[in-house]
Amino acid sequence: MFMVIPTLSVAFYITWKMRHYKAELFHNLAVCSWITANSIWMTGEFFYDDTWRTAATVFFVLGILFVSYFYFLYSAMQKRKLRKAARMVS
Repeated sequence: MFMVIPTLSVAFYITWKMRHYKAELFHNLAVCSWITANSIWMTGEFFYDDTWRTAATVFFVLGILFVSYFYFLYSAMQKRKLRKAARMVS
């Protein structure tokens, strides 16, 4: 339990440092969400008779949404921009 704060701190620090690179940003946001979810789940199991699963599930899903957004929407937009730029050059 005492490692939750340092782990989350390092994860958020890495996310902040890499925020200018969109691929790294979305993947690191997902990692932060999943670490938060695991921390909530672990705390709920240890101290609250496993009643925090719903809150943990929210963060698991949030992490999946970050990665899904990157792969399905952001990447598709970038590919369209590249194709458009290639057409303009030729």
